[in-house]
Amino acid sequence: MKYPAAPASRPHAVCRPAAFTRRHAPSVRALILGLLACAIASAQAQTTPVAAAPAPATDAIVLSPFSVTSAGDVGYAAGDSLAANRFKTRLMDSAATVSVFTEEFLRDLGASTLAEVLEYGVNSNVDYDQNRPDPTMFYVDAGLQNTRINNRGLSGSSLTDFFRSRMPVDAYNTGRFDFASGPNSVLFGVANSAGSINTSTLQAELRKNHYKFSAQAGRWADYRASVDTNFVLVPQRVAFRLLGMHARKDSWREWDNREDNRLTGSLRVVPFKKTGTQIVGSFEKANLSGMWSVPQNMGDNVSFWETLPDSQRLVDNRGTAALNANLAAARGLERIAGNRHFIVTNSGDTYANTVGGVFGGLNLYTSTSFYETAAQFNTLVGVVPGWQPAIYRDTFQTLLPASPDAAARNGPYQSNLVTPYKIGYGPDTTNASDVERLFLRIEQPIGKNLFLDVSFQKEQATGSAFRLDTQISADPNLYIPDATGGVKPNPFVGRYYIDGAPLRTINTDNNEALRASALYNLDLKKFGDHKILAMWERSENTNSQLQGNQVLINARTNAPIASADIRNANNRADYRTYITPGTDYRAWFAGTFAGNQPVRLNGIDYKKDFTDRSVSGNKSEAKTSVLATQSSFFDKKVFLSLGVRRDDYTTLTRVGSLLTATDPRVTSGSRYVGDGVLTDQYLPINSETFDTYTAGLVWHALPLLSVFANQATNVAPAMTNRRVIANNFDVPNPVQGKGYDTGVMIRLFDNRFNARLTTFQGENPGNPVNRVSSVVVDHDRIISAQMSSINPATGRPYITQAEAADKFIYQKSRGGTVGTYGGALLDGLSDDVTTGYEADLKFNPSRAWTFTGAFSYTKLERSNIFSDFEPWFASVRPYLERFGNPAGLVDQNNSPVNIAEHVERMQLAIDDVRNAGAFGFNNRPYKANMFTRYTLGTGKLRGVFVGSGVRWQSQNRVQRVVTGLSTLGRPQYGAILFGPEILEVDGLLGFSGKTDFFGQRTTWRVQLNGYNVLNNREIQVLRYSADGTRLWRVTPRAPSSWRASFSVDL
Repeated sequence: MKYPAAPASRPHAVCRPAAFTRRHAPSVRALILGLLACAIASAQAQTTPVAAAPAPATDAIVLSPFSVTSAGDVGYAAGDSLAANRFKTRLMDSAATVSVFTEEFLRDLGASTLAEVLEYGVNSNVDYDQNRPDPTMFYVDAGLQNTRINNRGLSGSSLTDFFRSRMPVDAYNTGRFDFASGPNSVLFGVANSAGSINTSTLQAELRKNHYKFSAQAGRWADYRASVDTNFVLVPQRVAFRLLGMHARKDSWREWDNREDNRLTGSLRVVPFKKTGTQIVGSFEKANLSGMWSVPQNMGDNVSFWETLPDSQRLVDNRGTAALNANLAAARGLERIAGNRHFIVTNSGDTYANTVGGVFGGLNLYTSTSFYETAAQFNTLVGVVPGWQPAIYRDTFQTLLPASPDAAARNGPYQSNLVTPYKIGYGPDTTNASDVERLFLRIEQPIGKNLFLDVSFQKEQATGSAFRLDTQISADPNLYIPDATGGVKPNPFVGRYYIDGAPLRTINTDNNEALRASALYNLDLKKFGDHKILAMWERSENTNSQLQGNQVLINARTNAPIASADIRNANNRADYRTYITPGTDYRAWFAGTFAGNQPVRLNGIDYKKDFTDRSVSGNKSEAKTSVLATQSSFFDKKVFLSLGVRRDDYTTLTRVGSLLTATDPRVTSGSRYVGDGVLTDQYLPINSETFDTYTAGLVWHALPLLSVFANQATNVAPAMTNRRVIANNFDVPNPVQGKGYDTGVMIRLFDNRFNARLTTFQGENPGNPVNRVSSVVVDHDRIISAQMSSINPATGRPYITQAEAADKFIYQKSRGGTVGTYGGALLDGLSDDVTTGYEADLKFNPSRAWTFTGAFSYTKLERSNIFSDFEPWFASVRPYLERFGNPAGLVDQNNSPVNIAEHVERMQLAIDDVRNAGAFGFNNRPYKANMFTRYTLGTGKLRGVFVGSGVRWQSQNRVQRVVTGLSTLGRPQYGAILFGPEILEVDGLLGFSGKTDFFGQRTTWRVQLNGYNVLNNREIQVLRYSADGTRLWRVTPRAPSSWRASFSVDL
């Protein structure tokens, strides 16, 4: 399919969806097709297989200890891994918990990406339960993986060749995935303490030529093709490998498409015949495009409003006097504050929400859900966030009521309108990314016992994303503005609508690292065999984000429509589409905003453009040294692993600025005065030294039984998308974790059955994972009101703009540029502890039958949640309240501000997040899975294989019922509410064989995979209404699907 064009905007040095799909993607596809043609042509030109000449007997090839192959894998059981000790190690000799998704398992599952295999991990899953809708190319904290890893109840990391990487994991150039669980910096470096998936990229091979091709087609226009060609150019000396992949897929949800185009070239050179030196290099380019989408339901702003009679829910909105906020809320209404400029899809009208007094004045209102806004009106109903008295408990943020038949078809938890689950955010909400990765390695054996390795990575990622909101509201206004500045009857009064303001985000993320390693094998005979690893590394990560709304600019004067500050929300464009329940839901999005058509309002033409309202950038630098050993004693019955690591870690923030009238970008007309930009200057945030270690022991007590114990620590990378009080609302310090693993390994039936049984504990103190940005929004609204409102005692604003700029948390938390308080971030620290047990089973009953299975239990406990809030709150509260609670305060958007309410809400929000975090919000304690395949080896069905898999996760903890308020106005909590279990079944049917193709013996394979074949549609509940009777926020699971694939190996 052809993707829609991206929104037009001023030039930026970033990829654009339109340019991306038109310029880059065809060239990559052409290269992939060329690869396939080359492979076929080469095969046709040969009548006998061509392979590299075998090495002479005197030139023994020394295998690198820094790489592994699948040669030791049997079925779904891996033999070796680098993830255990940074050098090739038998998994049975490793005290670290490592599980491997082998090449054979990935092929049987029909999987190529991380998201498709995580639920078959030992204790891992895709973390949908804590989505947050930030419209970045790095989807919900997931990086370009489009996947957020949850392992042992916490977020995991993804590495490539043990380097931090933004390149999405894909099987086309990796072959297998290695997952090391628990904290262990010595193994996987600066990464999250829950564990890390590492993939080693495929490189050119000197052994022989090969030509591989695979193709897939599946439900919802799911197409994928990949090629892998290896050419031995000079036998035993030079080889070149080219790998390519093209994939595009629609979705069961409208406006949720994706296209990936990737190409990797690798060169291996042995420059000297006798020294064993090998130089390996690869370069990968990925062009990724699709739709920006978060898989959640629409917000509902109509349910409470719908229950009221027309006399209350419809409003004669003429005149300059607005309804009292509390009285409006009781009618299910909320005044639209500030200046808004609505572009109505249905009629083509454009109007602002204010009318001058000369025309009689006008205020516009919208319907509102009490679940979202009740806290703003707690003086009316005495409520707190997440709770309403009985009269309001039927208000909730889900969807419009469904028919009983629709609810029955979709399970007991899905009692809402079904179709909006299936839509995204509209045709213009695109995202696109370019990622380039250069990898170089020099391997040098010295004698038989010393191996040197120097590796380098440079990676650059650039992307853009465009978002619209999705929530259903109702129009209660009897009148709207007309084209002359007056008023007219509203033709859409009482109708539902979806509206939103386009938001653009531009991201960059660059990684560069240089690493040198040396491994020495020391055989001390009866005193043991020892492998000693020394490593040195220098690494740097830089990232940036520019974000802002689409605004209206006077086409003649280049001035913003309402406020001189280009970034002010009063300048933005809002799109609105009126909808009718029961009609074609594919039109249920706010509008299209990519076109360059001018907007005419009150006789003036305006152009549309995006502003960079908030800008931020960060840099982290690390100097690393590692010393690690693995020693075996008593005829390899005891293995001892020890390691220490030191990271000198520095975090810096990039300084932001505003464009001035004399800036060439402004004088040329490409940018605007007051737009946000990032300078080249960085300021230090923190600089620390972290010492981490690992200590592990394996004892092969019996041929059938081994015991192991492992203790390790780690340091996670600084979360540059988080902000904490402790660092003056800037990026938090890296988190140091500690883990303990103990257990047994059992081997039965001549090692055909292997079980690893583990108990674990992980400690993560000071983890900044409790987001509650509303605290600083309330704080900054008070500051804004004191800056914008006149003090009647002095005739001047309560505080100056300079004083406000110094107090705004937004300024501190977003990199140094003052914008609006709505963009501030705040995350609270907590001490997180996970405990549990795991079982990892691998079984090969025969050559034809293979099996993998896993079971796990995880308990997540959080303590000391937001302990830094009270000291800070005590220090700022006197300042916020020093003028009392004067009437008539309005913020910079002309919205009324009640200081007492905002101060109270700050404490209530902290109470709410503590309650949610204290009992393990959205953790699924139990997980189990299995997958098996059997191949028929005789008879007419020889070559046929069948398989099946099951994925199960227990109920997730969602929240606690609020039963009422204490005498101090705090919520009183009752029973814990849970979401539904997840149970899905997958299937496999295929056939493989060998035949002569162009005079060459060829292996080929066809297969059909079914996913969620029982079509389990239970949705994942993220939050209920306060009393637990209604849904509030949910994530639906994908319905059943299928994928057919064909592969050939020439």
